[in-house]
Amino acid sequence: MNLNALFGLIPSCIGILLVLLGAFFWFRTKSFIGKAQQAKGTIVDLQYDSDSDGSGYYSVFKFKTINGQEIQKTNSVRTNPPQHKVGQVIDVLYDPANANDARINSTTNLYFVPLLLGGMGFLFFCSGIAVVIFMGFFS
Repeated sequence: MNLNALFGLIPSCIGILLVLLGAFFWFRTKSFIGKAQQAKGTIVDLQYDSDSDGSGYYSVFKFKTINGQEIQKTNSVRTNPPQHKVGQVIDVLYDPANANDARINSTTNLYFVPLLLGGMGFLFFCSGIAVVIFMGFFS
């Protein structure tokens, strides 16, 4: 194997790391869902944010725990256009031991990070392997 083909291993290793991180967040999300309590919540505000990564809206929601405690939380996922409307009723999942650990119960909110990391990792891994194969055959 020549030096050029060896450079294909770098993105492959990065890809494996990203896939492992995606798997870690996937299993962490599954664990959260397994212990989470369900509640109905309401979108009370949309917070606009703009930075070097782009701009979008964070949904701010309120819900009541099974014990009657009212919690207000800002969603961690920013979208543009807004994902929700003020006043919209949503499904919320929260950790009964720590009600501030709450998430809107939707695929985007629960699985965005694991799917993003896993998908990017797969692409890095495949591109690295393609470089190794291409450089191995044509060197």
